[in-house]
Amino acid sequence: MTVNFTGIKNVGYERFADRYRRIQFQLTNDEDGNDYDKYEKVLARTDRGDRYKNQNGPEFVYIEVEPGDKGYIRVNGKSLPAWKENIPLIKFLAKVTDRISKKRELDLDKGYIEGDLKEKTVFGKDYYYATQLSHDVFKTPDSPDECFKEMMEEKHKPDVVKDGARKVSYFLSGVIYNIHNMKYKKEVI
Repeated sequence: MTVNFTGIKNVGYERFADRYRRIQFQLTNDEDGNDYDKYEKVLARTDRGDRYKNQNGPEFVYIEVEPGDKGYIRVNGKSLPAWKENIPLIKFLAKVTDRISKKRELDLDKGYIEGDLKEKTVFGKDYYYATQLSHDVFKTPDSPDECFKEMMEEKHKPDVVKDGARKVSYFLSGVIYNIHNMKYKKEVI
């Protein structure tokens, strides 16, 4: 897969502990769209928007949600309150995840799993550390790098990613609906 679509690439997804959903992607600017520039503009209009930038690579976005009555949204590890002031960012993320869920092909750069994923993303750093620890504790025969690569290839499969993106988009759209209907007051969900 070599063609980038509308400024989004290297998308990974996982469902964790049967309720948390995590999706990660890299935003770019290309001939079809300027998603990274749009993201920067949305952050500028968001309450304390700079805190939601990934410090290791600002083009990488990591979203974690927990659906339910006590649900939450985290962007790059920081809690994103369901406040009216944050609607622009929540709406942007809902649109991006919706677009991901509807794409025929997803772009995964060659070498991404061995490089930027491990070094610049929350997703990769957590799993790389876990595979290192698992290898040291359980003395598994596979190298930590092989285990990490296998896990990440599974989490970047198009069918897994598209289904997960749809679920995250649906949750974020529901949060926006609830904000507009005043179900969330200015408090962290």
